[in-house]
Amino acid sequence: MASGLPAATIDSVDISPEMLAVGRRRLAHHHIHTVTLHEGDAAALPFDAYTFDVVMSVFGWHELPTTTRHQAIDETIRVLRPGGHIISVDLDAPPTAAHLFGVYLRLAEPPHAREVLGSGLVDAFTGHGLTITGHQPARSWTAPFQIVHAHI
Repeated sequence: MASGLPAATIDSVDISPEMLAVGRRRLAHHHIHTVTLHEGDAAALPFDAYTFDVVMSVFGWHELPTTTRHQAIDETIRVLRPGGHIISVDLDAPPTAAHLFGVYLRLAEPPHAREVLGSGLVDAFTGHGLTITGHQPARSWTAPFQIVHAHI
């Protein structure tokens, strides 16, 4: 994203110091200096209210236990400026190979991951007062993810 939007200032949050170290190495390798990595919890973001125009999550919501996910949605709303946008890419059940995807979920994902599938993430966002402006469900077993665009 930073390469495609060189004028943008990007802040990224992860709770894992190990993943942040990986991110720092990758940013340095690609000579990207417009991204700041922060250690933090999605349910207690280390930013002031009304800080961002856009919050993006890529395969993050399904990792959060239910209560934490709802706290993180509230935190996302808190740090967005009025009219701000949320762009989310996360798991979704593909229309084919349902059995194989089910095996993957049982073996590799926590039980609460299933809560974002189908309309789960959209329902969570609307339950927090967000307006959904786009929802693209999974289209194939090779791309078992959805894209959700919402705004305040």
